[in-house]
Parts: sequence; C-alpha cells; structure tokens
Amino acid sequence: MYPDASRAGRSVENFQREGFGENKLLLQRCIACGQIQEPPRPMCRRCHGLEFDAIESSGRGFVYSWVVPRHGAPEGETHVIATIELDEGVRLVAEVVETSLPEIANGIAVEAVFGPGVGAERLAFRRTESQPQAPPLSQVSHGPFRLRPRTTQNLLAGTAISGIGQTEFSKDSGRSELQLAAEAALAAITDAGLQPADIDGMVTFTIDGTPESALMDCLGINDITWAGRTPGGGNVASAVIGMAATAVATGAARSVLVYRALNERSGRRFGAANGSTQPRQLASGRHRLNTMAATYALSYQRYMYENDVSSLDLGRYAVVARKHAATNPNAHFYNRPITLDDHQSSRWIVEPVLRLLDCCQESDGAVAVVVTSLDRARGGRHVPVVIEAAAQSHAAGVTAGVGYQRADMGRFDEAAAVAEQLYRDSGLTPSDIDAAMIYENFSPAVFLQLEAYGFCKPGQAKDFIAEGNIELGGALPVNTHGGLLGEAYIHGINNITEAVRQLRGTSCNQVRGAEHVAVSAGPSGLILGRAN
Repeated sequence: MYPDASRAGRSVENFQREGFGENKLLLQRCIACGQIQEPPRPMCRRCHGLEFDAIESSGRGFVYSWVVPRHGAPEGETHVIATIELDEGVRLVAEVVETSLPEIANGIAVEAVFGPGVGAERLAFRRTESQPQAPPLSQVSHGPFRLRPRTTQNLLAGTAISGIGQTEFSKDSGRSELQLAAEAALAAITDAGLQPADIDGMVTFTIDGTPESALMDCLGINDITWAGRTPGGGNVASAVIGMAATAVATGAARSVLVYRALNERSGRRFGAANGSTQPRQLASGRHRLNTMAATYALSYQRYMYENDVSSLDLGRYAVVARKHAATNPNAHFYNRPITLDDHQSSRWIVEPVLRLLDCCQESDGAVAVVVTSLDRARGGRHVPVVIEAAAQSHAAGVTAGVGYQRADMGRFDEAAAVAEQLYRDSGLTPSDIDAAMIYENFSPAVFLQLEAYGFCKPGQAKDFIAEGNIELGGALPVNTHGGLLGEAYIHGINNITEAVRQLRGTSCNQVRGAEHVAVSAGPSGLILGRAN
C-alpha cells in the first residue's frame, strides 16, 4: 500500500512516476469505493471520492492492440507500441520489448519490465513464456451511451445553409490564414445573396487561429450579437453547423458565418512527427506515438483485428476516394486516380494499419458557410439546404476520437450515438440517405462510421465497399468530391460544402435526385436535405 499517493501538494500521478523508479507499476485506487483509476485523476469517477491510495499491479496483462510507427521513427529501428490491458482491468500504452515482430499479436500474454531511464521511459512489456489457449476477453467497461430526451419539435429544421465559399486548395497558399478566411467568407456571403453587414453571428473551431474581430474588420462587419467556438478539430466539423443553427433557431442571431482557415501544409503540419526520438534514445510508448497517424492507428488496429480487415481492404476505399477526386477540378488528386497496386506500394506510415495513401492531405485553404433561417434562405440565390438534424456525442476520457480506456476500441460509439439522434430528430432512416460525406483523416475512419450509421452491419464495411456501394451509381456514394484523402484537408468543412452542392445539384460528381445527405464527423454529424 502507498497511502500517501494523493497527499496535499502532490500531483495525483506523481506516485506512479516514483513507482517506476522502484521497479513497481502502481495503480491509483479510490479509498472510498476501491475502484482503480487509470489514468490517475483527482476525483473518483464512480463515487466522486477525493482520497486515494496506490496498489502494486501484478504487471501481467495482454496485448489489446499494437502498431509499429514508421514515419518519424529512428531509421532502421523497429519499435512495437501496444495498448496493454492489465489483469486489473485497465489499459496502458507502452513499448513491447525483447519480443520479435513475428511474435506480436493481439491477445498474447505480457509482463512488465523496467529498464534504464526516468519515469515512464522505464516501463515496457515483454512476451511471457506461458501463453493463453485463446485470446483473453477485455474487462474494461463503461456505461452505455444514452439517447437523451428532446423536445418533440425539431427546432433546427427551420434553419438552412444559404451560402458556401472557399479558396483554392494548395500546398502553399502564399498568404495569411486571415486572408484565406476573409476570401472564403466573402465568397460564402455573396453566394447567399447577402452583404457582410447582414452577418450577426460567427462560429469556428477553438483551434482556428483567425480571431473573429480581425475577420470582421476585413469584411467590414461592424458588430455581431453572437459568437461561438466548438472544442477540438475535425471531430467537431459538423458541430459548427449545429451551433450556428442553434443560434438562428433561438433568435440569438439571424445569419451566422461559419469558417475554417489554415495553412496546414506550408505552416504547422499536422502529419509531422512531434519532438524527436533519436536512435536508441529512451522513450515511453506514448512518446513514440509521435504522429497523429500512430495515435489513431492503435484504435484502428483493434477494429481491423476484430473484423478481419486487411490493408488491401483499406486500399479499396483509398482508390474510390481518389477516383472521385480525379474528376473534381478543386481536388489535389484531380486527373490523378490511383490503383490498388499504387496503394499497396505506398510506404508504411504505421504498420500494419496505415500506408501513405491511407492518410489525408495536408492543405492550405479556407472554407466558409452561411447559416440562416429557412424562410430567409428562400429569398437567396439558391435552393435552400435544410439542416434536418444536427447532433453531437462526446465520451469521457476521449480526445479527438482517441481513448485507450474505451470498452471496445474497435467500435465508434460516439458516431453510433450521433446517428441515433440524427435519425430520431429527422424522422429518417439509413435507407433514406442518398449520399454520405464522411470525415476521414485516415481510411479506417470510413469503415467505422459506415457501420455506426447503420449503412451496413457491424464488421461488414469492407464488403460494402468492395461491392461498389460507395461509388457513383452505388447504393450510397461516399465523399463524392474525393474527401479529405483526395480533395483537401480543411478539417472536414469541405465535406459540408460538397453535401450542399449535391443537394443543389451542382456537384462535379452529382448523385441523381439527391434529397438527403449525411455528413459524419465521428462525434458530430448532420443530415442535410433539399428544401421543397
């Protein structure tokens, strides 16, 4: 026992670091109810207790998921990073050592070992001599997502998208993010048949670097009555529309400008490795997950394992995305379709999950959308696109869709909860959806969301894609502009503008008779419809 694990003036996780120094894997335990807390936290999630001690873990567990980061890793070195589920029913991310790559598999038994270094750098795991007859069952569990009650009236159905605008998408814009935002915003306002002075609300992401006041100054907007920012990045790409529509529906604003601008290729590259892990340098497992690709791949690997999905299966989606982009003049892959052989020949970014052609673009550009009331939109330049439903769902301990303590890392529970809300509020079913724009920073995200939205049964996305259902002319055309893999990565807002074009009938890859389009961004989503 370590009764001083939460003594005054001490960070709750310090005891764990100090335990590593003593060759001990310590876990935080609530004194009041006995629940083990991982990661350590200042309040017990079960009983809200504030007093903790620490117990020494057996150090035994099994590999729940694993990857080998290649991009950003020391040249010539192989480091297996795994999600380890301990016998105590919690998970850690750590390196697997003293184990050859062919021996690595989900379900193998491992034990903790400690090496030189400081803090978490000392902890690793290795394969044990005795192995289970069958892969162990996970003990990690969380409460189910609840469908919370709503008012019988869908207030958002009285709102609409009346204008869209964008800059060109490039690898080097040659101008500031503020200028990009201003250009896209003015284009969207003009497309809506409005003047900048008509805008009285603004919405963007918390991570957007363009201040509302600076953008207002560029556009000549003197004042606004409402502003909001959604937390995070692409996971809330659809939430910005829901927030804007809520402002309009409640009368907080009449016409809201939604914008996202970034120099993500010529400026801060999301795909670049964070920090530096030099050859033979000691590093914790989390430190070696030094790219977004590696961070997400630990979850994707579990999905692929549970559903027998291969890199070849992922490649079939990547090929369709570039096929759609090849006929889109705005796309990076315009006139550049790829083959399955191209995909399989592209280098590993994170083995055995993500190849280069499974990854989204790094783009410079901006996109903007104007949201207003349906009645006001009817007086605009285009057929209004109705916001038939908008929803969000966020899970405890999950950031940007990544959470290693999920009950099942092979499912996307937030996306399923969003879909349930969308269908309830819109009165529609999966069979009513004519096309889907699905956020895909990486190929596997499409598989998880197709299943979460009920477009196919769990585990059957690979067959749904292989049968041609997501192509033009298929049962559910997906990312008809090429998506974030083929067109550009503007944090998913360009998926919304493509949905609008489909419902206006102006897409370069038009789905005949499209009336309802789903826009999924994992923890946020929309169903948009063509106004009667």
